[in-house]
This record gives sequence, C-alpha cells and structure tokens, in this order.
Amino acid sequence: MKWLKIDKSSKSKPRGSNWRKWKDRLAEEGRFQCVYCAIPESSFGGTRNFHVEHYKPKSRFPSLASSYNNLFYSCAICNTFKGNDWPGNPNTRLSNPAYANPSIKDFNSLFSIDPTTLEVSGNSQSPRYMIEKLYLNRPQLIQERQIDRGLKLLCEQGELLRHLMSRMASARMSRKLVVLLSKAVNIQTQLNDLQRDLRSTRPYTSKQVKKGTRKKK
Repeated sequence: MKWLKIDKSSKSKPRGSNWRKWKDRLAEEGRFQCVYCAIPESSFGGTRNFHVEHYKPKSRFPSLASSYNNLFYSCAICNTFKGNDWPGNPNTRLSNPAYANPSIKDFNSLFSIDPTTLEVSGNSQSPRYMIEKLYLNRPQLIQERQIDRGLKLLCEQGELLRHLMSRMASARMSRKLVVLLSKAVNIQTQLNDLQRDLRSTRPYTSKQVKKGTRKKK
C-alpha cells in the first residue's frame, strides 16, 4: 500500500453544485484507493464502500461544498472517522493537530511503516493526529500491509530462484531438479501477478451499480 499525492492542477474541472456526480472522476484521480489509508477498492468492496470526502467538512465550510479542490476519494471508514472534525488549518511545518492536504503534501513523506509491526507512525504532529483520528493502524490495514510485504518477498524469492536455476544448469545438475524448480518459479510468478492484478482491478463501476439498481426496481 502506497499513498498518492493527488494532482488537482487540471484546468478542466467539473463545475456546478452536484458534487455527488463527481465521484467517478475523483476515484480515477485517486487511482481507486482511499486518499487517507491507501486501501484499494478491490480490498474494500468496491466504489459503493467509498465516499466523496470533503477535506474541509461541508458542515463547517458550506462555501467549499462544491469546490473540486476540496474533494477527494475516501473509504467509508476513514470518512466516517473524520466526519466533520477540523481542528484547524495545518501550518507549514505540520507541527499542529490538523489534517495534511493530500494535494499539497505527499503522505509517503509524512508516514513511515515499522518493518516488524507494520504499524504507521508520523514524523510530526499533524500526521500523528491523522493516525489517531482515522485509526490508520486498524487490523484490516495491518493485514493489507502484510499482503503487500508478502508480494514483495515473492518477487525477491523468484529472482533468487531464477539465479539458482541458472547456476544449477551451468553446473550440469539433475535436469529433473532444474525442471521442477522452473515449474515452481513459474507458479510463484503467476500467483504473484494474479495477486497484483486482483488488487488493482475495480470490482465494479458506478454505472454497473446504477444498472443493477434499475433492474431491481
């Protein structure tokens, strides 16, 4: 799982007041993952479990309710935990309790992941506040990080096995053993590719949801 800095520089931004219609645009902009916890759609039930997030809560900043630069794609859990909480604007050093703006700050530079526990920690007050308020070390996110680490290890082991096979072949080791190792490497590679593709594939689109809803009626 990796956070993304959201690019809001496009000049062709949607206009109007119906911000709910911009969900698909925001999802694509955020690469179909939560802007705060980085969980992908494929791991959290798809777009129906994701919300249009108002960075500055619309209940407290009604003039920004339809401001595209104030909108992001968030999972329902992070959006629910955040709610209308707004302790204040983040300062330049992020040394105050606040939510860093994901279109201004790269969250990868604000958070670090412990290699043993896989828990997230913050390098200043603002990210630490976000970790606490958004519960960024909830069990599901720890498990997602474990999967990511496992996929990385599979890739590394695959490379080591290929190197070992090359050395065995040059040393004229048993052909059956080399073939067996080759099959194992191919299976491992296929499983790794399948896991990676599964995590990056959208379970369904908003159009499919609407189509299914119409049929039920």
